[in-house]
Amino acid sequence: MPDPSPRPNRNARSQPPPDLQSRGSERRSRPAGPVPFVVIPRAKGGRERRFAVQPSRVLLILLACFVMGAILATTGFGAYWMLTDQTLVREDYGRLADEVEELRVELAALKERSRAQRSEPGEAARSRGSDDSLAALRLPALSDEPPTIRVALLRTAGSITLEGEGLNINQGPNQAIPMPRGRAVVTARRDGVWVEGVGILETGTPIENRLGPIRIGKKEYPGILELHEEDGRLLLVNEVGLERYLQGVVASELPASWGLEAKKAQAVAARTYAIMQKAGGSRSYDLESTVADQVYSGRSADASSRAAVTTTHGEVLSRNGHLVSAFYHSACAGQTEVPDNVWPDRPNNGNASVKCTFCERATRKAWETDIGPEELLEALAAAGEKASQVTGLHIRERSLSGRVTLLDLITDRGAVRWSGNRFRKLLGWNRVRSARFESEVVGNGFHITGRGAGHGVGLCQWGARKMASEDYDYQDILGHYYPGAGLTRIY
Repeated sequence: MPDPSPRPNRNARSQPPPDLQSRGSERRSRPAGPVPFVVIPRAKGGRERRFAVQPSRVLLILLACFVMGAILATTGFGAYWMLTDQTLVREDYGRLADEVEELRVELAALKERSRAQRSEPGEAARSRGSDDSLAALRLPALSDEPPTIRVALLRTAGSITLEGEGLNINQGPNQAIPMPRGRAVVTARRDGVWVEGVGILETGTPIENRLGPIRIGKKEYPGILELHEEDGRLLLVNEVGLERYLQGVVASELPASWGLEAKKAQAVAARTYAIMQKAGGSRSYDLESTVADQVYSGRSADASSRAAVTTTHGEVLSRNGHLVSAFYHSACAGQTEVPDNVWPDRPNNGNASVKCTFCERATRKAWETDIGPEELLEALAAAGEKASQVTGLHIRERSLSGRVTLLDLITDRGAVRWSGNRFRKLLGWNRVRSARFESEVVGNGFHITGRGAGHGVGLCQWGARKMASEDYDYQDILGHYYPGAGLTRIY
């Protein structure tokens, strides 16, 4: 008997109940809105919780979180970089700058050694012959007594009054003219030197005070004064023992309050320089008494200056059996100079450009000066240049220490090229205090700003002062500024 119930059609798809079909059609037709979230209860019999979240708000929340995270990350990285990396950058930069400076110093030393080596075989004959000024001077033979030195004191076209209780004019062996009242008024003339009450004397006539120093105004000079006529002017030359002379030099070059070790270093350098000048001189005197050589104030000297000269008695700087060219200056502003860049025609044994960190107190503030075109025209005229207008000042070349070695003055007659040292000399040593300067146009003139004082070669006096205050002795000081030099006693 056939089964009365209908059999399922296997090929036909199952149809969902009518209520589900209606719900599906409603869901498909419902407009987009909040997305429902259902939180299933953990406890048995608990109620489920439903939430509706707007999709746009979710995106806004995510975007806000991303922006805040980016801001916080950037701020944190910036703070970290400023507090750590920037410090490292500064330290690295300072270290690199020091290394570059050391390399520059080494390069300058190599150049100097190379120049010296090149000159030894090929230029030895020339140095010994026609151009002895470029050769290193051999150490003088050991002596029992210090030599005398001849110092140009002053030049004047007028008259000078010399005073001393035992003043005598020496005209030869056992020929002396005593000056009445211990006073002599001296004037230069074309045919010699005129002395009031005595007459015309031959140039070079000596005058001495047998009872003490000779007074000129408020200054006193030991030893003998020679009366010279020089181009119609009176020239006074003081012949004095070297050690007495050095007392006056140290007292004039350094203040009385400076440390003893700095003064001892100054005494050795000044002694070496004086002997070097005496050996290479061909004038009626060995040295000037001004910054052209060494400042000399005569007899007056403080106790520490006398002690510095006494304790270094006879000591000079030497290297390889020759005198070191013991130049010195006031303040180098961080780096000394080699002599070739300042005086290419002077002895230059034992000098190198060295780094100096001790003279900062003297060079912390830059010096400055304004130079007008009229002053430059006067300087050009003094140098024998013909020009009526100066329109420019161009720095062409600097040394490794930063000093000007060549500059051009632009005039209506063309460019005039000077060395930095010649520029300083013609404008005034105290006006342009060092060759380490910059120039800029201000109006019709030029504004010069610079650091340091002096030529920058050899011993830095302010650096020596600082080293002495930090317990360096004079041998350390001299060894720093004259690398490779030693001390030799010559009497």
